[in-house]
Amino acid sequence: MSDSGDDIAKLSAELEELRQRNRELEESLETLQAQHSRIVEATEHCTDGFVLFDEEDRFVLCNDTYRSAMDDVSDILVPGTTFEEFLRIRADRNLRTDGVKRDEAMIQQRLEAHRNPKEPIIREFEDGKIFRLQEFRIGGGYTVLIRSEITAEREAEERTQDLRDSEEMFRGAIASLQEGFALFDADDRLVLFNDRYQGFRPELADLLKPGVKFETLLRAVVAAGNVPLADGREEEFIQERLNGRNNLPVQIVRELRDGRCFLVEERRTPDGGLVTTQTDISDSRRAERILAAAVESIPDGLALWDPDDRLIYYNKNYVKDRPGLGKITKLGMTFEEFTRAREAKNLRASRTHGNERLTVEERLERHRNPKEPFLSPFEDGRVMRVNEVVTADGYVAVIRTDITDLVNAERALRDANDQFGAFIENCPASITLKDTEGRFLLVNKMWHQWHDNAPENVIGATNAVALTKEHQNVAEALEDEVIQTGKTAESEVSQTQLDGTEIHGLVQKFPIFDKDGNVEKIGTLRTDISRRKEAEENLRIAMEEARLANESKSIFLANMSHELRTPLNAILGFSEILSGEMFGALGSAKYVEYSKDIFDSSQHLLNLINDILDLSAVESGKQLMNKERFDLNETVADCVSLITHSIESKKLVFDAEVPKDLPDIYVDRRALKQILINLLGNAVKFSKSGEQVSLKASYSDARHVISINNTGSYIPPAVVNKISEPFMRGDSAFDLAQEGSGLGLAIVRSLINLNTGKFEIESDVKKGVTVTVSFPDSD
Repeated sequence: MSDSGDDIAKLSAELEELRQRNRELEESLETLQAQHSRIVEATEHCTDGFVLFDEEDRFVLCNDTYRSAMDDVSDILVPGTTFEEFLRIRADRNLRTDGVKRDEAMIQQRLEAHRNPKEPIIREFEDGKIFRLQEFRIGGGYTVLIRSEITAEREAEERTQDLRDSEEMFRGAIASLQEGFALFDADDRLVLFNDRYQGFRPELADLLKPGVKFETLLRAVVAAGNVPLADGREEEFIQERLNGRNNLPVQIVRELRDGRCFLVEERRTPDGGLVTTQTDISDSRRAERILAAAVESIPDGLALWDPDDRLIYYNKNYVKDRPGLGKITKLGMTFEEFTRAREAKNLRASRTHGNERLTVEERLERHRNPKEPFLSPFEDGRVMRVNEVVTADGYVAVIRTDITDLVNAERALRDANDQFGAFIENCPASITLKDTEGRFLLVNKMWHQWHDNAPENVIGATNAVALTKEHQNVAEALEDEVIQTGKTAESEVSQTQLDGTEIHGLVQKFPIFDKDGNVEKIGTLRTDISRRKEAEENLRIAMEEARLANESKSIFLANMSHELRTPLNAILGFSEILSGEMFGALGSAKYVEYSKDIFDSSQHLLNLINDILDLSAVESGKQLMNKERFDLNETVADCVSLITHSIESKKLVFDAEVPKDLPDIYVDRRALKQILINLLGNAVKFSKSGEQVSLKASYSDARHVISINNTGSYIPPAVVNKISEPFMRGDSAFDLAQEGSGLGLAIVRSLINLNTGKFEIESDVKKGVTVTVSFPDSD
């Protein structure tokens, strides 16, 4: 029993202890609930978004600020949602602002930042708002996320930075100014200055510090003695300068003793301070002096009148055009006084605008209301152009230019233009000028005579208006060619006039270029070639008649030569028998002599007939060339052997130079032999005893060249060009004494032409006559 009672008592005590602990737990729970409520209430009053995640990264709670910001996903802001689920759902709904969406790599990056929070994350939304996300770990492995809007904070930072940048830019701008710059406060104390300001005043190097008074600086400058204007009146100058700073803005030109010159400008700032700028105008002052010297040296006369119409400047050329003008011209006088003084001294121009001389009142009115320049001719022939210009601030500049040479040149140019116009208008050729679109810019009288059916005024018109269809096509084709090639194009045209007369013309169209070398205009020259065409037609008819006559002559000569050759052969045969006394002695020796004369005369006549036949065959085209390649040396040797007897009988010096390595010549073999025999025969025939005959052959530029010279002959220049015509011979007594038909060179020239060769004769008193023939190496 006792043991049971003890057990019951022990259980009762334990039960009471459990009850006590339960009451304490309930009290603790109530306390925790009260604290939780206060924490939740506190977070609800927080302007920042607040979120709490447990140790498993599950959503525990958030305040209304965060819930409102996440209104689109408020349905998932419930306890138990993990942060990763929250991220992925937002990405699926395209609610992220950083472009994460479903990009797995970016999601993992955000999860890593959340699980291991370090630096705050900045998020900027499309509406311009900026938020800062701060995450940090607390006890128990919980994670707190604070979402704070920092838009205003960022804007304030940016404004602050802008102010800093502006200040830096302002200081940089001041430092980079070419002018000296200084800023004084309302108490006239120095606030800031740039290096240029200090450089302009090296004597103030020790004083230039913020807080120094302007008066202190001014007295230091005066004490340095670098202001000539303050010499002997230093204190007075200082007071004037200080008083001047009370009447701003102001501009002061200050010249220093060292030659420098500054423009000082001062003005007040809105807060009562004072800005001073100093510009080094030393170069400008020197330029002004140079300009004044330049104005003084220009050939034009220049005078300047102020807004009150008083003379404040004039150069020497303004008064030198009229003797005595310099004596009456005074600075300060009005223009009216100047004009009336000139009138009194008769120093005004004889005429002005037009041919009428302006009165004083008219001249004054023109001066007060100037318009265009006008001319002032003088009695001595000089002409002045007067130009009056009013400046923006009311000054009047009068510029007088001697344009006598220009007027004379313009007059000469007008005369030249008139003469050129008369030349164009009266030219016997038709002349036109067009633009590249075919529009007429100029036509002369002869053009209208050619085109008597064209409109009277064609300037500006096109070919379609001014020309017939046929002539329009010709003109446009030529003009297109000129534009495309930039060269002259020409064509012959014919035209029937209204009276039925047919005229022929040569149309030549040529380009006129602009400064860039492009065709800008097209000139046309059309000359009447009717007489030439008539002469050409008459010449054609005459040549045709001559050709027919020549054919008839050739036929006649060929027929007659054949008819003459038969009896001549009989005469030659019988005379040779008689002279040789083949059938016995003739008796008297005279019979033998006469028989030889008959034989020689008949042989000469037969040679003449053969030449005529050869020439007729060549001219009629019956003699065909069979061109082949062969060794020139052999042909020359054959020809020389035929004249060796003649060379030896006349005791001539003969030389032949034909290189062994010459390429084979390409001609008709028989024709070449006939050419060489004729030329060598002539050279021997027209050489006297003891003179020299030579033959030289060479090869160059794909041509074989053969030259034959005899030193004793000379052919006058007037005969050289005709010597190869049929029946032509030299006109010297020696030449006329030689036998021959005068057909040899004509045959030679024809044979050379048939072989596409060239033929040339040179005659020199000292060197003799040289005949050169050449043949190409191929057709």
